[in-house]
Amino acid sequence: MARALIREPEVFLLDEPLSHLDVTLRTSTRAQIKHLHDELKTTFIYVTHDQLEAISLADRIAVMNFAELQQIGTREELLDYPINKFVADFIGEPAINFFECSLISDNGSSSLKSNNGNLEVPIPAKWQKRILDRGSKHYILGIRPHDAHIEPADDRTPLTGIVDVFEFLGEDNHVTYKIDGDELTVVVSPYEFYNVGDAVDFHVPFNRVHIFDAETEECVTTTYKLEDGE
Repeated sequence: MARALIREPEVFLLDEPLSHLDVTLRTSTRAQIKHLHDELKTTFIYVTHDQLEAISLADRIAVMNFAELQQIGTREELLDYPINKFVADFIGEPAINFFECSLISDNGSSSLKSNNGNLEVPIPAKWQKRILDRGSKHYILGIRPHDAHIEPADDRTPLTGIVDVFEFLGEDNHVTYKIDGDELTVVVSPYEFYNVGDAVDFHVPFNRVHIFDAETEECVTTTYKLEDGE
């Protein structure tokens, strides 16, 4: 880095510069690189397999899979509007929850019901017609661990799960629930504690779910959000 800085290049290319460092040194060096970028106002192209590094450092992220470009966007865009299942799974820690589902229609409303259990999530009204027009009956539902909440709210769909794993991590806690044949990991505050076997009700905002076509793995809700300019 020092040798490159002396030359005052227009672009810096960093190819996994932190991969062989221990955790403490990697964290401090990452902060130094971020500081250099902010100070120099020069373009940095940073290659990494660590999505946490990408999210913490980058203004814009390009996600690639087997040398094929999947999506370019800000960290917020990749988290909230993933273009497909691969991007949704790669970005975010802990990883997004996926459920293979079938489309259920009843009395003019539609929902996605898990193929492995009784988990069922209503499809928001603004997406129902477009999803029905696709003609597909098989979808993958994505719920990010940070989007499920214990406290109730009117615009969220209630779910009930049995605590299967509780992980105390200090800054936050991770709880994995069993919902029949499905598992759902949820991030809760460091002050919330649960025992294995506890039955817990939680809620997911309708507009925070991600719906993927089971065949193409395209995120159909992202497509509709972008079309609507949301």
